[in-house]
Amino acid sequence: MAAVTPAAAGTSSTAGIRQGRSTSVTTAVAGVLILVGLFIAARAWPALQAYPETAVIPVAQWISTLFAWLVDDLSLGFFTFSELMDGVVDLLRYPLWLTAGLLYRGFPDAGMASLPWWSIVAIIALLGHYTGGWRKAAFVGACALALVALGIWPRAMETLSLVMVAAPITVLIGLFVGIAAARHPRLEAALSPVLGLMQATPQFAYLLPVVILFGFGNAPGLIAMVIFALAPMVRCTILGLRTVPPEAVEAGRMAGCTTWQLLRKVQLPEAQKTILVGVNQVVNMTLAMVVIASLIGVTGLGYQLLIALERLQIGTATELGIGVVLIAIILDRLGQAYTEMPYQHARSERFWPARHPHISTALGILALGVLVAALWPRLALTPDALRIYAAPWIDIGVRWFTDQMFAPLRSFNFFATSQILIPLRDFLRGLPWVVVVAVVALIGHMIGGRRLALVVGGLAAIPALVGFWQPAMTSVYMIGVAIFISIAIGIPLGMLSAISERSGRVAVTICDVMQTFPSFVYLIPAIMLFRVGDMAAILAVTIYATVPVVRYTNLGLRRVPEGTVEAARMSGCTPFQLLRKVRMPMAMPEILLGINQAVMLGLFMLAIASLIGTSDLGQEINRALSAADVGRGLTAGLLMAMIGIIVDQLIRTWSERRKVQLGLS
Repeated sequence: MAAVTPAAAGTSSTAGIRQGRSTSVTTAVAGVLILVGLFIAARAWPALQAYPETAVIPVAQWISTLFAWLVDDLSLGFFTFSELMDGVVDLLRYPLWLTAGLLYRGFPDAGMASLPWWSIVAIIALLGHYTGGWRKAAFVGACALALVALGIWPRAMETLSLVMVAAPITVLIGLFVGIAAARHPRLEAALSPVLGLMQATPQFAYLLPVVILFGFGNAPGLIAMVIFALAPMVRCTILGLRTVPPEAVEAGRMAGCTTWQLLRKVQLPEAQKTILVGVNQVVNMTLAMVVIASLIGVTGLGYQLLIALERLQIGTATELGIGVVLIAIILDRLGQAYTEMPYQHARSERFWPARHPHISTALGILALGVLVAALWPRLALTPDALRIYAAPWIDIGVRWFTDQMFAPLRSFNFFATSQILIPLRDFLRGLPWVVVVAVVALIGHMIGGRRLALVVGGLAAIPALVGFWQPAMTSVYMIGVAIFISIAIGIPLGMLSAISERSGRVAVTICDVMQTFPSFVYLIPAIMLFRVGDMAAILAVTIYATVPVVRYTNLGLRRVPEGTVEAARMSGCTPFQLLRKVRMPMAMPEILLGINQAVMLGLFMLAIASLIGTSDLGQEINRALSAADVGRGLTAGLLMAMIGIIVDQLIRTWSERRKVQLGLS
């Protein structure tokens, strides 16, 4: 570690003083702007208070017109665009038919049942043994057995069958696009903003164009899953190929490799670790999307969970939510373990089964399962003896809890909503749009200069220009409250987890498990405590967004150089001073990145929380989905993405500046 010189320390101190003055001036100017805005609102000057309706750009109408033209009028010569989309759907039905037949539906025309539950559990455990030994095999096998015990095996296999089709398609498309982008810098430059926008757009927004172009059902839902999970696969492929050592590529060329041989034998093997990270993300994102896609008729656990939530059947919803979580844990643990596996040389035995024992065993189990399904279908059914009826007991516990806590929860909900949330919402919605845009641009100028000010100020003005200002400000209010609570809870928890190695491991494990939970699951405690409304939605967003704050705070504090900490101790710092003046400032760049990720995840959750009653952009998407208004829904989804992009640009620029000031970059 390089020592900090007096000159560098003086420069950092001077930069800190200048930044403090700049922050004070910016805060004062922002305060004056807000006061001016309140004065404008009080005098009710319509020209400055609200963007004129006559000047609204009808982007939503343009998008709806475009999709109507695509579906009704566009001809590609021998067939129409609509017929092409129908052909894609018909093509996807074949792999869906195969996986559905193997996992849960069977093949009635052939008189064969689906694979027995025990054969699938055995194959899952075998995959666990291959990737992580007996301990991993026992863990994932137990998770699979829990699906049988909960009585949701057929629904779970229905969900898994969709993931088994969507993930390989996404990986293949992502590899192809990523390889092309890595070879052509112009294509990569054109794709970069598109991929960023795709990753910032809530899952809800993908459903509307899919419904208009492809209709309802499992096959259209599969298309939505592929589109949603495509961006991380493309990015990981590009990153992996970009980081291949140049000497490895040069050695391949010197050996006489063609372009295809160089890619297949040198570049892809060298980039394998990074690409496998993308594959793991694809699997997790397709599972998250298959639950959301239940809104457009995709069957499985997500569809049953949606029905249970609409009927406020907390016990049934909890059972189904546990099932979704178990599938997520199985896929995530297997994916992570495979990504971290060291390279294994092929065995020297001539006999093929001896060289590939896991594949041979899996094929044997599969063959036995097919034989049993064809000859003794009853042996494929899940036994009632293993069934655990948890839903009635959960309902009893929920009723007892709500009976005991009904009065305090109702009082707290009424006080928080009427005295804090509604006044804050009305305050933000009452600010003139020009003032809000000016404040955002001012913050951008303070953090990153004129260019950043133009970018974030321009993005902040778009909701007003397209006629979505009030829902956008409602989204800002809800995500702002949720992230404030997440920071207040997550940073202290992250600090506590950084105290010792054991507490850190426990915190990381809990965060890993919670991050595998699909977002639908977080609606269950929110509905249980507060039923529907802003408070329930904010609670769901807060739980979902706290995890990255805890994780990055813990990570940042652990990465503080030990030499810096020891120097502070030698200068007489108390533990509290060490934390406040050394550890926290040094860890601030990582903490800011955690807050940035919390905002992005919170926006995703906020769109889903519209199912339990909100009046923000997420509700606009939900209503548009019900009315098949693709223009309005897609516009609202893109505006939520723009809110995330504004926060991302501000926080990332601020984080980079802090790294430079601290000598970390």
